[in-house]
Amino acid sequence: MFLDDSKYRDECYYAMTAGDERRHLSLVDRVIRQALQDSANRIDAIFTFNQRDFIDVCGRRRLKIFP
Repeated sequence: MFLDDSKYRDECYYAMTAGDERRHLSLVDRVIRQALQDSANRIDAIFTFNQRDFIDVCGRRRLKIFP
């Protein structure tokens, strides 16, 4: 199944261009984090080389991280 990321992409893009620099994350990582945070998405796990950028949101949602 594919996830339409346009809602997350637009939100993250506008936040970045408005000067939201709370964390130094790429736009791609921000979009993934938004999708992971949305409980409407049926996500069980994420495969990533960069666990540090997702560990907090995965912990809150109890999602498995595969390095």
